[in-house]
Amino acid sequence: PHNEKMSTATNTKDAGGELNRKLTMSGAVAQATSGEADTSASDASGPGSTGTSVKSYATLAPKQGPRGYQYNMSGHAAQCVDRYLELSGKSLDTLKPAPTPCLDDHAFAADDFISKGELAPVCARIVLKALFSARLARPDTLWTVNVLARNVTKWSVSDDKRLQRLISYLHHTQDYTQACYVGDAIHECEIAVFSDASFAGDLTDSKSTTGCYVVLIGPNTFVPITWFCKKQGAVSHSSSEAEVIALDASLRMLGIPILMLWELILSLIHI
Repeated sequence: PHNEKMSTATNTKDAGGELNRKLTMSGAVAQATSGEADTSASDASGPGSTGTSVKSYATLAPKQGPRGYQYNMSGHAAQCVDRYLELSGKSLDTLKPAPTPCLDDHAFAADDFISKGELAPVCARIVLKALFSARLARPDTLWTVNVLARNVTKWSVSDDKRLQRLISYLHHTQDYTQACYVGDAIHECEIAVFSDASFAGDLTDSKSTTGCYVVLIGPNTFVPITWFCKKQGAVSHSSSEAEVIALDASLRMLGIPILMLWELILSLIHI
């Protein structure tokens, strides 16, 4: 695990305003989607904000404690495993327990990147099925799925090995769910955007990968909203440069648009 890197941008209304809104950027919590570390959404919550007491919000306060819900895609994970076994011809006992869904490029021989993989004719049918759950409720698998999806037209032996690792991980983590809970009034919540980058994570071209994770947080609230994993278009010459590019992409593509939507929501309920 890497040391936490955090920078905060705060936009505060004038004295006659009604709410302090903070857009918090942290490079340590989006590591799962950037591929830098095995970090789950539940590890990323951190402390919530305390909100503001500019005016009375008694009518908006929750009447009971936190209430939660889950996104359960265990059935879809099982279908991904079945699809892989059907198309690869492998047996279930080949899927060994895996602590993470990904493999580092250093784990492969040089020839693995240039030799055509056995699953090249059917790889898209497996990878795109796994993509659905990665986008909806399994951000822990998004980095690996992202790498494999980029290679379906140039499938190699390294991708065969990555796909085997991904399916093994899915098989042994089918019961993983994404938990969300809400226990605060809306004025106590804020939008948090976490970004990170894996510096030069791709050995074939030395490019980095951006990871972004957006959540609604509060003292007793944690609701993941969306996330993405995107390979950077240029080669960064330092980890700081890769982090800045990741921060820019996270703000531009998700942070600012969601903050605008959040302001609209607050205005509609007269906060």
